[in-house]
Amino acid sequence: ERIIDADPYHMAKMGVNAFRVHVWDCEITDKEGNLLNNEHLRLLDYLIYRLRERNIYTFLTPIAYWGNGYPEPNEDLPGFSSFYSKGEAYVNEDAIRAQENYLVQFLNHVNPYTGKAYKDDPMIVGFEICNEPGHWRPAETTAFVKRMIEAVRATGTTKPVFYNVSQNISLLEDYIAGGSDGVTFQWYPTGLVAGREVQGNFLPHVDLYHMPFADNPAFKTQAQLVYE
Repeated sequence: ERIIDADPYHMAKMGVNAFRVHVWDCEITDKEGNLLNNEHLRLLDYLIYRLRERNIYTFLTPIAYWGNGYPEPNEDLPGFSSFYSKGEAYVNEDAIRAQENYLVQFLNHVNPYTGKAYKDDPMIVGFEICNEPGHWRPAETTAFVKRMIEAVRATGTTKPVFYNVSQNISLLEDYIAGGSDGVTFQWYPTGLVAGREVQGNFLPHVDLYHMPFADNPAFKTQAQLVYE
């Protein structure tokens, strides 16, 4: 709580007005995708509340598909991601049902600090279904995205739903055919996990972001969000 109290203060001082939260589903679900009301969920609620106090919007990615240990060993956790690999998650019917179940319960969850369900909180601006998905077959990709978005919409929310497209950009149109409102894609202008302090001025690296898929007609219909 002390760290959460401090971080939004510093973010606000820097002029940050939005924060993406990558949620560790493995910590707050069971194998069937039921939401666990535990310390991890409570601290997420508290973070959203503290960000809200500083007028910082939140963008939530509910599903991660991996353990919580990196770079240390993962803990033994009850969530569905502990039982199904990232590849299985898109094609195994039990895994798909667990994710549908989780998304419905996650969006309907009422934050005790704000008194609002995630689906209704005006400071939560949207949802990205999952972090950097690893699809490889077009038809199954579209079918999976459609089912996940239908689960989100079953809660009655009208917030925009995003899907990440840059892990396999050849499937761009198949992702969007699933019914997303927007697409997300990641950018590592200074590399990833250097293992040391990055020296020098890296602002020139973010002066221009070249998107080779920017002219795709399907892409142009989507709201666009880049992170990392």
